[in-house]
Amino acid sequence: MIKHLIDTPAQALLMLEMQNSQLPKKWQIINQRLLQDEQFRTWPAAEHRHHTYEGGLMIHTAQVLQIAKAMLVDISGWDNVVLTTASMWHDYAKVSDYKFEPNSMKNSVKGTCVRTKFAIQGL
Repeated sequence: MIKHLIDTPAQALLMLEMQNSQLPKKWQIINQRLLQDEQFRTWPAAEHRHHTYEGGLMIHTAQVLQIAKAMLVDISGWDNVVLTTASMWHDYAKVSDYKFEPNSMKNSVKGTCVRTKFAIQGL
């Protein structure tokens, strides 16, 4: 049961770093790249629906991991390394999918191309 979802960038970073430190060393190294990325730490998670503010992507990611970990308690057979790493990286492409400017977030040319490419391929 989750009593409180993480709701600040500082809480999010601390939680993600703590969860990452419990993984095997090679996964820590991979995930540390994400945690040190300035865009990941400051980007919004979406244009309209949720976490639409600076730092929202990292907070959203921490909340996804928090919920996944709560589910892990109830479901046997889940791999902690896969669950943690997938939760941490699941939305990372958003840093190239959007162009973020204070008080405004717009689709980037690269992001528009990425979404179009996946839509054509049926992904």
